[in-house]
Amino acid sequence: MPALVIPGATKIEMLGTLAGRQCVNVMGGIVDSGVAPTVPTLNDWADTILTVWKSTLLPLFSDAYTISSVRITSLQTATSPQVTISNPGNGAKANGSSAQVAQIIKLVTAIRSRASRGRVYLPPPGDADVNSAGILLAQQVQDLQAAWTTLYNVMRLDGLNPAILSRTLLLAFEVTSFTVDSKVATQRRRLRG
Repeated sequence: MPALVIPGATKIEMLGTLAGRQCVNVMGGIVDSGVAPTVPTLNDWADTILTVWKSTLLPLFSDAYTISSVRITSLQTATSPQVTISNPGNGAKANGSSAQVAQIIKLVTAIRSRASRGRVYLPPPGDADVNSAGILLAQQVQDLQAAWTTLYNVMRLDGLNPAILSRTLLLAFEVTSFTVDSKVATQRRRLRG
């Protein structure tokens, strides 16, 4: 696959494993300054995002999930810099259910088109956080909403606006809002192995 080039954008990949299989969560960002980020800037972003992921989101995930590193790639050109920072950590919630279960964040932009909508499939919750009908308990939804808000606020403070990256249009769309879906889903193709 050719390198993705979207001027002014970055790709953020949270690299981990879920039940022994590779699990990659991809997010996008638009550089607030419009200037291509330097390697030190990418390092700062990676460190900050990984720290927030581990402190706010990781406690909401199944203990079958392990984060290993974050990789941030500038999409300015096909040869733009890429940075990977490793700092492993484990999910904290007991989970005997399927690793195929995912918590979902629905992303909204100011543009109404298929290419500008998005979802993030997150690792499963703990068994105690989802009922038999596959609905997240209200506290888990609130905690996930608060954690994702923290992540996005920190990104914005660092000059990286959360975005949806469109491979089809080769554009980045700034995320204007998001919601936590209370119904869990299965996403088998997200588990690579």
